[in-house]
Amino acid sequence: MKQKVVYVASRVRGSLQQNLADAKKYCRYCALQGAVPIVPHLMYVGALNDEDPTERKLGMSLGITILQAGFIDELWTFTDSEGPSEGMKKEIEIAEEMNIPVHYFRKDSI
Repeated sequence: MKQKVVYVASRVRGSLQQNLADAKKYCRYCALQGAVPIVPHLMYVGALNDEDPTERKLGMSLGITILQAGFIDELWTFTDSEGPSEGMKKEIEIAEEMNIPVHYFRKDSI
């Protein structure tokens, strides 16, 4: 049986180190659920400067390109009481336009 490929959407901006630690936790959660997690912000934050608007925009664009590549089965979004960030809202919007199922998880339940 083919494993589902899951695009992970979670916060980056704000408490960067905590948000990256959380993203690793979400990646692990997805893998333990039998999914293949794709977490673009874990890849690109290490290479690009999220504080630089041009590099942040590039990182977001690269993530969107992955989402649109045609191999993503579902988008899993992990939020707190603030709800999705602006970047996450864009990822959700694109997934919905592409008929990619979106699943919402509360970060405190993982």
